[in-house]
Amino acid sequence: MENLNKNEGLFWSVFRNKFLNRLIFKGSDFKFSVYTYYEMNNVEWMLYNNHFSLLKEKILRKDRNLNFFIKNPFQLELNSQPIFKYYKDDTELFSNLFKNYRDNKYLSQLTLADLEKLSIKHDNVALLKVLIDELGYCLDKNEMIMFYDCIGSGSFEIATFLYNNYIKDSMDEMDTELKNKIWIDTIGYRSDPNYNEKVQFYYSIISKTIPPFSKAQSTTDRVEINKFSNPVLFSLLIYSSQLKFIIKCCKTISLLLLSTNCQQLEFSYSKKDIIEMEELKKYEIPDLIFTKNELYSKMQSFSFKNTIIQRLYKMVLLFSNSMDSSSTSPNIAFYQIKYNGKINNRIYTTIFKPQSFGYYISGFKDYSTNSLDDYLFEYCRNDRIDRIIPFFKDAIQEILNPSIDQSLKPSKNLLINYAIILNDFEIMEMVYNQLFLGSEDNNIILLDEVYYMNDVKLFDFYIYKLSEQHRLHILNRIGENFLLSTHFKNNYPVHYRNALIYYQHPFQNQLYISRFLAENYKDIPSKSFDVTKKYPLIIHRSIFIDFKLPPTKLTHLNQDGIEVELKIPQYKLHQDGYLSSVVHQLNWVLQYRSQDIKDGTLIISHDFILLTQYLRNNIEETILNDINDSFYHQQKHSNPKILNYLLEEISKRGDIKTIQFLIDQFKNNQPFSDHIINYSKSFSLGIPINQIDFYNYLNNKN
Repeated sequence: MENLNKNEGLFWSVFRNKFLNRLIFKGSDFKFSVYTYYEMNNVEWMLYNNHFSLLKEKILRKDRNLNFFIKNPFQLELNSQPIFKYYKDDTELFSNLFKNYRDNKYLSQLTLADLEKLSIKHDNVALLKVLIDELGYCLDKNEMIMFYDCIGSGSFEIATFLYNNYIKDSMDEMDTELKNKIWIDTIGYRSDPNYNEKVQFYYSIISKTIPPFSKAQSTTDRVEINKFSNPVLFSLLIYSSQLKFIIKCCKTISLLLLSTNCQQLEFSYSKKDIIEMEELKKYEIPDLIFTKNELYSKMQSFSFKNTIIQRLYKMVLLFSNSMDSSSTSPNIAFYQIKYNGKINNRIYTTIFKPQSFGYYISGFKDYSTNSLDDYLFEYCRNDRIDRIIPFFKDAIQEILNPSIDQSLKPSKNLLINYAIILNDFEIMEMVYNQLFLGSEDNNIILLDEVYYMNDVKLFDFYIYKLSEQHRLHILNRIGENFLLSTHFKNNYPVHYRNALIYYQHPFQNQLYISRFLAENYKDIPSKSFDVTKKYPLIIHRSIFIDFKLPPTKLTHLNQDGIEVELKIPQYKLHQDGYLSSVVHQLNWVLQYRSQDIKDGTLIISHDFILLTQYLRNNIEETILNDINDSFYHQQKHSNPKILNYLLEEISKRGDIKTIQFLIDQFKNNQPFSDHIINYSKSFSLGIPINQIDFYNYLNNKN
């Protein structure tokens, strides 16, 4: 509480400081998507952008303009008010929320029973406490039934709250049969995303003795039995799950074995398959057995020689099933291939490619590089010595074996492509030296993978292994890769100059320009490329893709070697369907090339100019100049709808000062004056806007 008081005091000291107040609350010089304190009123937006303290401060201050609109306000269960997902320990917030906004047109649709459901759905104890303590709400259901519901839905904080405040005494007196019923009804031996947490909750809160599993009762209890004759506790792909989660699953299994009568427990397992609880706890401690990174790594990423991982995998495998309906579980197929080398089982190899585990299969030449990208060595990246290098050695041996039909062999270019994808220079050298060096066709063909790897070291390895003809055309392959193109220019200047002659811009007649071409257009022969026609694309790319200022002019060297400015032809700003795209570009034009607007080089409608000038905090000067020039009396500009973009932005922000300025300036122009008031009023109370004070201000103008 002391810290809260200090923070509140700090806030008000800043608020009263005129300079800091203006700096924080008035916005920036260009304010597209930048809002002042007073303009930020959308609850969903504030939560989405993690402005939790700001929203709370506004709720405590009873900010009239807070907008609780959501996209589907009537679909309570599917899309409930997002505020109930947060502030789970903050009773002060919910107390003030219901005190200050209970009559809000969206919040008022929620009954107290609805709010109870939301508290359970989001496991929000603070919300439930306020409902009970301050709103006088009596729980809609019997506390025990609600307790059941919370366990079943995984709302363990609410369940703990109910237990501590309503159920504990009766639970202490409850007989074993009733406690067993809670287990059977809410948890049982049934797969569930929250199964680990459910078992732990039951063991910690309800009973240290868990009812044993009985196959005879499995049908009655809706229990699925897997191929190991065990109940399916986990529906998951073990190999793609994080190690940390698999350890939790193993702890749950171990807990079930510890807390039940093992003689009655009809599990099928061998004692050596079960890891003791104390050992499992050690595995969870970062940097004791596993590093923190390893704990968050997928099971598939570990070496097949890691016996701890293998045991953890198998322990969960005994009580799991995959999430598909296939007759053979991918979990089993993965285990058998990775740990037992079962690559001759056609059922298993239909699910997983042996190459994923580093097994070389003779005659695999028909696998294209693209199809192997996704799974090449995917499950053996940490088995380089035992699996990956032997894979390449076996493939090289087969390629060099004259007794094997050439049509059955993989190509050597395909093999080195695998090494490139793997980005292993030692293996690349091995393949090149044994298959290419000294042979008649010792130049590797151009392979796109080299240029998409974005690795200059790989490029350097590759460049002199190309034929001269391929080097001359290399810019046509790497021109879209800024890093490699720049590296090529800076480190291989002779080859770069030679390649420029053969460079063909691949998007000459399309709405696109690469970064390398945009920044190095002077290098390209002007006969083959007219950069002036691409100027609007350079502006767009610089701002939105490369996040830099565009060049204010384009130049080239004339025949005398003197740098001269190129004339930009008439152009339009590149639009991609978003208003933000235009205003950001226009903001730059107004700052650096405003003459383009005055002389007509830039073709732009005036409604965009008005909106952009407003976002530049320059709307008053713009409007005054337009009125002095009788701009709004010209036939093509006499329609007041030309103000719509501007009015919409003003209404979103609830900007009373600017709307009053417009009303004053157009008071002698009745069509414009009426449109300003009526259009802004209708827009300000639109569902996503809800600027109440702004609307009331305009309503008084009628």
